[in-house]
Amino acid sequence: MLRKGRTYELLITQHRSGTPIDGKRPALEAKVLFRGVHGRLEQDLSGKDKAEAGTEMPRFYSLAGEVVAIPKRFQEVARAITAAVRCTGCSHCHFVRAPKGAEAAAAVGVPANKTSEQDLSEGDVA
Repeated sequence: MLRKGRTYELLITQHRSGTPIDGKRPALEAKVLFRGVHGRLEQDLSGKDKAEAGTEMPRFYSLAGEVVAIPKRFQEVARAITAAVRCTGCSHCHFVRAPKGAEAAAAVGVPANKTSEQDLSEGDVA
């Protein structure tokens, strides 16, 4: 996520290694899962609605003016990263952790049999 003043840009991608051809190293394949441009927050999180920080995420619109919803499986991460980019002038670190457990893994599309930290790093989570 990138914030420019009051405007937000969000790009969610998935990266996987491709199929090896003739014994050569496989190419890295990238797939765009969500792209939001010129998003805006409905509330002013730096003013009177400051208590709502961490629960709000930008709203993105299509060229036709229709709301482009962030996929449900990415909404928790979008809220966390929104809070991070809204923290202006800070000197502390912000990070987003991978979900833990089968239920959280299912929320991001990981098969139920791949729930360990090692399995999650195999390219199944964007």
